[in-house]
Amino acid sequence: MNLTETLRLLILNDSRSEVERLVSMFRNAGVSARTQHATSLEMLSKLLEEQSWDLLVGHDATSNLPVSQAIKEISRLNRDIPVILVTETEGSQATVEGMRSGATDVVQLDDDQHLILVIKREMRNREHRQTHRLAERKRRDAEQQARDLLMNAKDAIAYVQEGMFLFVNDTWAELLSYDDLDELAVMPLIDLVVDDDQAKIKQALKKFNALNVEPEPETLTVRFIDASEQERALDIYLSQGTFDNENCLLVKSTQPRSLPAATKQSTSTTSAESAAKAEDHSHLKLRDTNTGLFNRTALFQRIEKALDDCAEHGTSQAFLLIEIAEFEHRVIATLGYRLADQAIKELASRVSEQLQDAYIGRFSDSALGLVISDCSATKALKLAEQLLSFINEQIIEVKTNTVHIRPHIGISLMTEVIENSDEVTKHARLAVDSLRSSDTKSEGGVHLFELPEQEISAEETMTHALENALNNELLHLVFQPIIGLRGSGDEQYEVMVRLQDESGQQVSTQEVFYSVGDLALLNKLDRWVVLTAAKKLSEQRNKGHNTRLWINLSEAAFYDENLPSWLKVALKAADLPADAVVFQMKESDVAKHITKAREFLTAVTENGTPVSITNFGCVLNPLNTLKHIPVEYVKLDGSYTKELQENPRSSGLTNLVKELNELKKITIVPFVENASALSKLWQAGVHYIQGYYLQEPNANMNYDFEGDG
Repeated sequence: MNLTETLRLLILNDSRSEVERLVSMFRNAGVSARTQHATSLEMLSKLLEEQSWDLLVGHDATSNLPVSQAIKEISRLNRDIPVILVTETEGSQATVEGMRSGATDVVQLDDDQHLILVIKREMRNREHRQTHRLAERKRRDAEQQARDLLMNAKDAIAYVQEGMFLFVNDTWAELLSYDDLDELAVMPLIDLVVDDDQAKIKQALKKFNALNVEPEPETLTVRFIDASEQERALDIYLSQGTFDNENCLLVKSTQPRSLPAATKQSTSTTSAESAAKAEDHSHLKLRDTNTGLFNRTALFQRIEKALDDCAEHGTSQAFLLIEIAEFEHRVIATLGYRLADQAIKELASRVSEQLQDAYIGRFSDSALGLVISDCSATKALKLAEQLLSFINEQIIEVKTNTVHIRPHIGISLMTEVIENSDEVTKHARLAVDSLRSSDTKSEGGVHLFELPEQEISAEETMTHALENALNNELLHLVFQPIIGLRGSGDEQYEVMVRLQDESGQQVSTQEVFYSVGDLALLNKLDRWVVLTAAKKLSEQRNKGHNTRLWINLSEAAFYDENLPSWLKVALKAADLPADAVVFQMKESDVAKHITKAREFLTAVTENGTPVSITNFGCVLNPLNTLKHIPVEYVKLDGSYTKELQENPRSSGLTNLVKELNELKKITIVPFVENASALSKLWQAGVHYIQGYYLQEPNANMNYDFEGDG
């Protein structure tokens, strides 16, 4: 805010006369303030939800409404309201404790000049934060608009890094007669060039990939191979470029596409038809193909629009995630997958009738998402409770079969402090997870997401650490051997990633996957790991080792439709057979996205690459998950190993391995720390083991597998 504008100020103080003194002091200091004396938590909540406020000044000894409660309420409602504490306690301890509780500063009572300076500073800081948030949203909008312009440009434009496409637009597909842009996007550039011209491209790639060099742009005539295996000579312009903050090679061609004679008729008619088709295609991209509801992409776009409104006008909106409890047991088991989609559609229709102003779409296989405008926390909770009762009363009938649905409704508030749609949906998912873990009878429930201060700090720290590591090449791989218990001498290692956090401590990939909610960032990490591991594996195999690597992927993989094709191309580019790696996914991620997981893992196995499920045995009915996904390998959760090593009489691990062997799954037991459990594991029928007893993760693949055998 401008410091000459009226300051919207909340005051917490047991003394009415002290409140009046502060108001008079502000006026005498030339600070125009509209103040409100909050005397209870209920009053504060009402004020926060109904009006916008700039600052809160509270006495640390206030008893009718302790400042600590006020700070928690501000955090719960996602409001950017700095809190300044006033204290009568001498010394630094009061300052330390006050700021640790969430106050931005602590000022001594009657030190009015200091208080005025702190208020002016915090108002400037708040204005800077608001400006930054608006600028960040505008930057993302501009990047999306630029991407759309690139995609629809008349010129063929592509960005290439290390020989692989980062981006390719529709015009390239048209020039080379490809109907499917995704098919073109996952190819190495060199594979599109005729053999005689590949030397030109390789030389150009080498020049533009050189470090500390900014080569001059150049133009080449290169013969490409189109989708029909015909040669097509194109004049291409090469220059240094940047895409998604990545240095890369810009490849551009302004050469017009050769059209068959039959298409060179009515240009205006063709343009009109193309525009209509483009509009229809754009519309279909926002719809779920099985139900016709708005899809996840459409929901994310609507959330971004809501966040724009919140940032610009300081309003509050809400996102409700309606997750069907025990979806597989209640719906899939009764209706099957195809009719389950119809049940979701019918539920959405009934919810839409109840909340006609809500924007509703299908968030996942078993969940609906609702965006509700002009919605405070109190209103969102009330609407969610009403929806809970309404849905619990419904009987959904499909093809003479009926199902009773019990919903878990997670609420995520959207205010000016929320940065993006990923943050909104992550908060809603966490709210649902909280309900799922506490709902022992699966009767449904409602939960408003509230993020404790330390979690905000941990997530921001981890996200920043990952971004910093990716941008500054601070990631590195380590390898831990996987040893056969049944006579196998195969050389196999699990790939693990290490990065440094803010304090310089080494952080594992699993901690990153757990802490970072930005799917785009996790997707970038997945691709970096695959490319780096493939390069290391290629070097190892060139030394005469028949090594296989096990590579972990995050849940972001399920929502990257191009990833299976990209993985195939990445292995091919490293001159590796498809079965040289095994891709691993966590059981909890698979269970949470069962349909997406099945589609992704099926596509990977069809490429010829085996897949494994890890951290297995932690969900209800874990064996049921295996009925839906094509995994060959199962790695048990480390808790089973720990339990066996602490209590050799424990039968949890042996019983689970027995059931997995009956399903003809190859089992791996991790976290083997000592020799005492080996005989038990061998007797149980375990195929492979892994852990510090064998070797801790190492930067080199140097384990003596023959010696072990």
